[in-house]
Amino acid sequence: MTLFVFIITIPVLSILSDKIYHKAVHNHFVSTPWTGIQLAALPMFISQENDSILFSNEVEKRYFLHVYKKLENEKLLLSQLKKEDYDFAFYHKNYTSICNKTLSNYGELFFVNDKQVNRILKNDKITAKVALVLFKKHFIKWTAFVFKNLYNGFYSISNLLLFIFLILISFLNYLKTTKKIFLILLIFGLLTFFNLLLISIVEPIIGRYIFYNNWVLFVIIAYLLEKSTSNLKIWK
Repeated sequence: MTLFVFIITIPVLSILSDKIYHKAVHNHFVSTPWTGIQLAALPMFISQENDSILFSNEVEKRYFLHVYKKLENEKLLLSQLKKEDYDFAFYHKNYTSICNKTLSNYGELFFVNDKQVNRILKNDKITAKVALVLFKKHFIKWTAFVFKNLYNGFYSISNLLLFIFLILISFLNYLKTTKKIFLILLIFGLLTFFNLLLISIVEPIIGRYIFYNNWVLFVIIAYLLEKSTSNLKIWK
């Protein structure tokens, strides 16, 4: 129970310290405003111009067209790819152009009459709303991209399935023995998996993220192998 509370406390303290920082520096008690633009990057990439009719809010509709036209001019839309192009590879390569240069920098120009801090905050909020509308329309296509990103992060579908299998083994062993070591393996396995899943939703996974998480996979395998070896010795 103590371990669980400790793990839950870490992100809460992290979010709180982030908001306190922005309150002290920018006079706004908010988290770093990157959530919306990251959530909107993939939905905007797979969107189509006629998606504008989905927006009942006129401001959101104008903002969508504002960003869409820019992506179209820069040829950064899925609909503009040639048949021989690999869509996920293109998205991965051009992610910063879609997210940072367009949704962030160009998107803020939509609020050109506001102060810089307010432009950033308003842009982050409206991109989150736009992302939700497009997510509902293109759910299947969006899910396919997220899944490609996830197993790309594990390097192959077989590694992804192995990781899920090891989490399942840890869970079953905990149910069978109630030993805390299996609970710890299960918690860290789940945290690693959902961390990579979360990254898959907001941006392409790069090698740096995998390097930070691979140790969990090796620890689980090493412990289970050691456990299996110990059991074999008992039966000799």
